[in-house]
Amino acid sequence: MKRTLKIAAILVLIACILLSVSCSKKTENKSLKIGVAKLLSHPALDAAEKGMADYLSEKGIDVVYDYQNANGDISTSASIAQKFKDSKVDIAVGIATPTAQALANVFPPSSGVPVVFVAVTDPVDAGLVESWEGSDKTNVCGVSDNTPVYEQIKLLSEITGAKTIGNVYASGEANGVVLKDMAEDACKKLGLNFVSASIANTAEVKQATQSIINRVDAVYIATDNAVISALPAVDEVCTLANKPLFAADPSNVEGLNCAIAWGFNYYNIGVATGKMIEQIINGTPAGTLGSQVLTDPKEFELWFNLDTAKKLGYTIPQNLLDSAACIIENGKTILLDGVKISNGNALNYDETTAESATTYYRGGAICVDGNWTTDSEGHTKIYSYEGIDRPRGYRNIPLEIRNCKFIDNKGGLGGAIYTNSELKIFTSTFVRN
Repeated sequence: MKRTLKIAAILVLIACILLSVSCSKKTENKSLKIGVAKLLSHPALDAAEKGMADYLSEKGIDVVYDYQNANGDISTSASIAQKFKDSKVDIAVGIATPTAQALANVFPPSSGVPVVFVAVTDPVDAGLVESWEGSDKTNVCGVSDNTPVYEQIKLLSEITGAKTIGNVYASGEANGVVLKDMAEDACKKLGLNFVSASIANTAEVKQATQSIINRVDAVYIATDNAVISALPAVDEVCTLANKPLFAADPSNVEGLNCAIAWGFNYYNIGVATGKMIEQIINGTPAGTLGSQVLTDPKEFELWFNLDTAKKLGYTIPQNLLDSAACIIENGKTILLDGVKISNGNALNYDETTAESATTYYRGGAICVDGNWTTDSEGHTKIYSYEGIDRPRGYRNIPLEIRNCKFIDNKGGLGGAIYTNSELKIFTSTFVRN
């Protein structure tokens, strides 16, 4: 009888151990729930969001995201934060200052939920943390987009000769006010005049720019989310007035007449955020990670529009052109950002004859061979080769590739890429091409 009881006790103990292991495995395999609150959608903030998600995905971290967009409304940011609390997210991510502030208010240190901010200019001034250094007394950390305002305005003035700098900013956003103050201080140190106009929302940006355009020599737009999301409106006003525009966010200037753009690649800010989240997942207390700023020059991008420079009558020194990430000339540029191309196969690719000048085909993934040519009536000219109609083009179109992946592409000339003009590649991956 005693032996039977002993065996039964052992079996119960084994069952408990197996149940414990099973529960432990279930906990380990549980998907991490991350709530992502974004102030509004524009290229910079979207790129930061993507960089974060891409990094965590590449690391094989199982995440279920709850993406929310406040559409520029601060009260909506507060509602999103409460939604994340009700749904019990494991980590709360705030992209831009107002959304990060809302999350920090709803998730105090006692909540046990880490709050990670993204693209906040000054987290101390915004009240998110007490200092830039880490502390175990807080649950907030993140990556700042504190931009070199002084150097940017200095460059704008030196190249264009501008003596009075105009600026439009959002008075209701801490980030916007801080950047305006930094710009004003930079102008004072550089001996320049400063004229500003405030807005309450994105809809007011064009009118605000119009109100100052005749009193300034150039316009400087910082990484103020409400203003930068309406950059085309600022660009339109500056173009009509023949005034140069400087944007501190290159991700928003594609297709505009913006004279100069110099700032962060926000995708890299997102990647840095992903790395920080990975550390939190691995057990590092969020608060001890502090507030980070990207300082590597490779994390910045410098853009010049030579068409605008020619129209406004100033020249850009060659040493600056040599360091530029993108130069726009004759209205032509091709930009690929965050694209994955795999298993591309150039037409009739044949490994045995690929070196023959009469049989090779170009660019397994991408072929850039000119822009479309039109006839006298404005119709695109088409020529046929082996039954396939293609537009015939001019040459020399610049190609810029950022944050892209090229995998298993084949081509007779250029397994991944063929171009007959300038090619610039940043933070991209090429595998088996």
